[in-house]
Amino acid sequence: MGVDRCRCGLVREEALARRRALDETPAAASRPASRAEAVAHALVGYHSGLAVPPSWRRTLAVSFVAALALVFGSAEAWLSQVEAPRTSSDVTVLARLDDFTRHAAAGRANTIPAFVAQPGLLGILKDEPVGRPGGAGVVAAVEDLEPTELRKGFCTSNLALLVRQEYPGSYDSWSDADLERKVLAAHPEYRDKLCVLPAWIDATPREVVKYELAFPPLTLNRRAWLWSILATAAFGLGGLNLYYRVVGRRFARPLERAADRV
Repeated sequence: MGVDRCRCGLVREEALARRRALDETPAAASRPASRAEAVAHALVGYHSGLAVPPSWRRTLAVSFVAALALVFGSAEAWLSQVEAPRTSSDVTVLARLDDFTRHAAAGRANTIPAFVAQPGLLGILKDEPVGRPGGAGVVAAVEDLEPTELRKGFCTSNLALLVRQEYPGSYDSWSDADLERKVLAAHPEYRDKLCVLPAWIDATPREVVKYELAFPPLTLNRRAWLWSILATAAFGLGGLNLYYRVVGRRFARPLERAADRV
């Protein structure tokens, strides 16, 4: 036989109403409140029924943001190194070593230091074209060149100085006029020779250039940035799934407490 009122004063109808609320709360709490929450629940297991202590929440949030930054920075640095080389369509040539040397003051001992000091980046722009990956035309590749390596060479428009630099001590007793006349008679190719470059620099003075980027670095490295963003997003999804589906189980609120909040 049922009792209408408990000794504690709770009426039967009120008790049944609380019982029904407890029975209905889990189903209601488990349903996402909106379409956005439904998508978040499907992607990362998001649900609002977590009772993570504030100190834990702050620590996990800071660690998560730091991990995202580390992943993006590492991916961008690595992908930038393996990115396709710059090409002639990516740069604007500001000066070439041979032209700079020809127009330098007559008798200048070495034009390389002044050329290196010119504005722009130092590089090698090969005259012979190379195929771009994907077959999108034929372009010339640009290679960076260390200024310290180029400074080990010697360039001048004065043929006598160039020969004496290439063969030190061999022609000190000769006048410049006699040296130039005899060198050109025996080696006509010296008529257009301007530089003696280190053997490890695989380039002619025409191919040694000062240049600037025709586009901002962000545009040139757009593929590296795009893949870095995708890698960071994938890492973020994995981290959020770990938080909500694994760590969240430890801090899930009991159903009774969830029902009390309703």
